[in-house]
Amino acid sequence: LVHKLAPAMRAQHKGAIILVSSMSGLAGGGYVAAYAASKAYEISFAESMWAELGAEGVDVLGLIAGSTRTPSMERAGLKFAPDKGSGSDSLDIVAMDPQDVAGEALAALGKTPIHVPGEANRASVTWLRQAPRDEVISTMSAASANMFGLPPLTRS
Repeated sequence: LVHKLAPAMRAQHKGAIILVSSMSGLAGGGYVAAYAASKAYEISFAESMWAELGAEGVDVLGLIAGSTRTPSMERAGLKFAPDKGSGSDSLDIVAMDPQDVAGEALAALGKTPIHVPGEANRASVTWLRQAPRDEVISTMSAASANMFGLPPLTRS
């Protein structure tokens, strides 16, 4: 899509592209290897396009979406907290409203190459970048197993 649309934007020296990635792009995890790798690619691609197209007047943003209340997440059987930050059940996911995610993306467009919407998601990114990799991968693997109703993975 970028290959198709970016040349016209570049020629006009205006336009905007938002590439939606995921927290999965920041860490490998069991059961989601190809998904995590594709999301990592999107992050790197967004940063590269930000540099290349930004010099031509085209804004590019890589949006690293965290938990967002979407129909596909609901179909996966995820249980959401009743509202932002008030889930009493530890299995409840505090997810952002899609409109809030989109609003933050639009507000960040033209200001930064990468944006993570929501304070809780930004805190998660900090942990993902600072924690020992084995701990990060184990945590991401456990979350994937839980999300898909699969057995937890353990290394022997």
